Amino acid sequence: MSDVVFLAFSALARFWKEADALLKELASQLENPNEVIVLGKMTDCDFSDEDGYGYYYEYKASIKKNRKPIKRPITFHFDCARALSEGSKSSWPHAKHSCLVVGYSPLKDQPWEAEWLRVSAIGSLLDTETWNECKKNQYAGGRLLEWAKYRKSDAWFDKAWTYAVPLSKISTPNDISSNLTQPIMSLLIENDTKALQGSAAIVWPS
Repeated sequence: MSDVVFLAFSALARFWKEADALLKELASQLENPNEVIVLGKMTDCDFSDEDGYGYYYEYKASIKKNRKPIKRPITFHFDCARALSEGSKSSWPHAKHSCLVVGYSPLKDQPWEAEWLRVSAIGSLLDTETWNECKKNQYAGGRLLEWAKYRKSDAWFDKAWTYAVPLSKISTPNDISSNLTQPIMSLLIENDTKALQGSAAIVWPS
């Protein structure tokens, strides 16, 4: 058993290192060249239970709108492992793939909570209430979910939204740009979903 424990914690240590490097690269890309989005202060936590394991980062981001910086929470949830029913074979192609789930809230003091961003083995959000609210509002070819009760206007800057990308698709700075930086900038600054449609983001079940 000791070898299994050693290997597991060694892998976990590598994950934390790679996750930190990924988020540092993302922060650098978002801030350059004009500091349009600055991720700012961060809080983080990890959690595990019978439904899986994940790591959650919440940033108090500063987003320039009409040259004025506005604070909004952006959350990155590493959905590392999820429970599969014994002997079952999920039809969802990413059931055994770790994902990075991005969540943006238009409310300064109400970020996406970690439990709201967890992904189930069938490709839906794990929390039933959150999924029932979000599955009705899908955009960008099913890649983007909106929690409509938090909507302040028709602009994506004023909507609560989330999307997810398999971690296997985020290996290089170019991957980070095409799957994270460009979609986030496109939604918040350009009010457009085109960058997300061209990304490797998962398609949520309808």
